[in-house]
Amino acid sequence: MEVIKPTITADTFNAICRQNTISRADIVKLSSITPYTLVEKISNLKNEELKEVYMLEEKNIFKLTNTILIMLGKHSHSETFVQQVLNDGLMWEIRQGILSNNSLSASAKTATTLKMATKYVLAIEEGGNISQTHNGLLKPVFDGKIPKKMFSFRQTDAEEWYENYVNFVVDTAFLILAKGELSTQSLDNAFLFTALNTAYYLNKSQTFKYYRKSTDKDLEDALFRIVTEFTHSQGSDFTTIKNTPTKILYKDL
Repeated sequence: MEVIKPTITADTFNAICRQNTISRADIVKLSSITPYTLVEKISNLKNEELKEVYMLEEKNIFKLTNTILIMLGKHSHSETFVQQVLNDGLMWEIRQGILSNNSLSASAKTATTLKMATKYVLAIEEGGNISQTHNGLLKPVFDGKIPKKMFSFRQTDAEEWYENYVNFVVDTAFLILAKGELSTQSLDNAFLFTALNTAYYLNKSQTFKYYRKSTDKDLEDALFRIVTEFTHSQGSDFTTIKNTPTKILYKDL
């Protein structure tokens, strides 16, 4: 059981993101770069605490991947849900600001709106309020309580981890969408990145559970198996993400 190493460096990751177009081959490369893990952020965990933290990590990762799945139109109720989000309070104001930005193309406005709507959904607190940072940015809500330790800030550390993780995945996924000008392929590629990046992350964070097996045909096959096992463990099924054409639902927001 080994950690699957990134196929590119951080510098190459940034260089690909600056390209005018991003191919499927590029997506596979980009997905190998992952943020720091929750356990790397929270140190000195006892064995019994680790199990609880890993469960919370998976729960919050699934919340992110499922939200992106819905916002990209890969769910039967996506269109209704997205329109409700776009017309909701603060998100409506954010959307108007994006639409009034004349420096953005029509497709860039749509991709940016969907990106912010994804972050908006993830920032909704249990009581319905919207979580924000001290400077007014949307702040994703970390679900669950980390085991406490005296004189430590574990819960704050978990919240910082999730904010960093969400921003990395969402910003990259919707950059891919924008580069493809909302084509069917770019919608598929945006979620392809999310799925493969999730697999890479889980392999790095929980190698004992998510690892490459001798029965995997190749690296990509291993990554799809990992993300499929993960989503099944969370009560869902993403097995259709590999080769499913996607209808463009939100071309004219």
